[in-house]
Amino acid sequence: MAKDMNQEEFTLDLQKLRSELDQLHNKATASSESSSALGQRRKQAYESLGCHKDALSVIERIDKMSPDKLADFLRSFEPMFSGLLPQWKEQYQDMVDKANAQSDDMAGAMG
Repeated sequence: MAKDMNQEEFTLDLQKLRSELDQLHNKATASSESSSALGQRRKQAYESLGCHKDALSVIERIDKMSPDKLADFLRSFEPMFSGLLPQWKEQYQDMVDKANAQSDDMAGAMG
């Protein structure tokens, strides 16, 4: 994953995500595969997608759920996620604004 990934806007390629999830699922269910091979496959997936590894892990766990379990999970998860997302984005934006202000201050001091 690129070192500056947290400074970039993440864009989702849904088809690529679906392909990576399918490959991970296939690797996880193949009994002949070792856990280290699965770990390597996960690393390749998040590097390929350009996403955070924990975010991919959460999505992978959700994607593996049975339809009944998924329906029950989403009934609770979606409203909680939607409710907290604005707060998280505000916290993130505050961090970005503070970093930008410090960068501007340093540039002004040098110039």
